[in-house]
Amino acid sequence: MSEVGGDDIERLASRMAMLVSEDGEADNAGRAVGQLARRLGLSGGDLKAIVLAGAGKTYRPGTSPALLKLEREVDALRRELRAAQEAAHSMRRDRDTLMEENGGLRVAMYRHRVGLRLRRLVLGLGVLGVAAVAAGVVLLTPEGAPAPGPQLRPASRGEAAVPVTRMAMVRGAGATLYRDPDATSPVLGRLAAGSRLRVQRTPWRGMMQWAEVEVDGRLGYVVTTEVEIF
Repeated sequence: MSEVGGDDIERLASRMAMLVSEDGEADNAGRAVGQLARRLGLSGGDLKAIVLAGAGKTYRPGTSPALLKLEREVDALRRELRAAQEAAHSMRRDRDTLMEENGGLRVAMYRHRVGLRLRRLVLGLGVLGVAAVAAGVVLLTPEGAPAPGPQLRPASRGEAAVPVTRMAMVRGAGATLYRDPDATSPVLGRLAAGSRLRVQRTPWRGMMQWAEVEVDGRLGYVVTTEVEIF
């Protein structure tokens, strides 16, 4: 076969494609194919070789080599897509696992901080409790409390000789004179407002400060809030 150009092959292919037309057109196409093939110097074997070279060993009707190649590329892309989807699914599982672990770590850290704060709070309350107990002991401990027994006694000459450095005046509401520096002890009487008293000492008893005063030559006690000491 002499060298045949691309245009000649394209015209031959066009005429061969018309072989599947209606009867009359198919007959005309057959005669045209024969005439063109003879003009180009092609034999029946050449036509067969051309068809086999174009179609390959197998051929599916309605397809072309370019379409087959495209389908193979589509199949390859689909496989790659499935692989990418599986990889993404695996990554999502890993992400969920990491999020669960992160949440567990955060909960553990929060509980640790809460426990630490609670221990500090308990320790602080313990220190405050110890300080409060110590302060209560100091306040409740009698300082210079009088000896047990009746406190109503005549003032002796020795006591009268003790220098008196303070005086007290009963406030406007009056004052109650007790036998002992204790609100539950017997009441010796009521002192009128404006009464002036000599203060011997001011002991503490029951978290209250008392003033030991001399009234009519006898000693008694009044709460310091009821008198003005100066």
